[in-house]
Amino acid sequence: MHGHGPAGSALIDSQGALTQVIQQDLGRLVLCLAIGGGLGALLGFPLSGLFLGLLVFLWLQWYALYRLYRWIRFFPDTPPPELKGVWAALAYNVHRLQISERRARTSLVNTIERARASVSALSEAVVLINGIGQLEWWNPAAEVLLGLKGGDRGNFLLNLIRHPEFMAYFESEDYDEALKLASWVQQGRYLQCELTRFGQNDRLLIVYDITQLHRLEQIRKD
Repeated sequence: MHGHGPAGSALIDSQGALTQVIQQDLGRLVLCLAIGGGLGALLGFPLSGLFLGLLVFLWLQWYALYRLYRWIRFFPDTPPPELKGVWAALAYNVHRLQISERRARTSLVNTIERARASVSALSEAVVLINGIGQLEWWNPAAEVLLGLKGGDRGNFLLNLIRHPEFMAYFESEDYDEALKLASWVQQGRYLQCELTRFGQNDRLLIVYDITQLHRLEQIRKD
């Protein structure tokens, strides 16, 4: 991991490593106090020297915190800054979480894209409808079977599909049985519509072209 020594990466391995990192910070505190106290003693102000050493240590800690905050806030996509002690370990863990999140996001996006590509290749119409009845997304087959157009996104479905039987089916909220009806887009074609609820009152509409099946049934009846 760029920008960190073993102490930073060791923090995630064991509680003992965390204690070691804290001890390193305490060692730096003792060093600052020793230097400050020594200089103060030479000048005849040992307590002032100790106080100055403490201020130096606190300033170094504040500066490290400022660099960590600045990196997280403004440059999260870059490697973490060179830090020491606990701040190095914290930056390491944040950076590792960022990488994990990016990988998970990329994997999710790829999965969604593959799913959309698969759905787009279907001959059945697939339409996503939000909780208030507006069109969210549909595949190319929906434009052929249902007459939807590219600019229909966000419009209410029932403003675009005015077929009385379909409107009654959509508003009934009883989707146990599929709806079979003649197409309002192409004369002589028959469709089967299936609605399913999911999420926060959203709906999934799947429409099949059952023209051939309808003709076979008519032949059988005749």
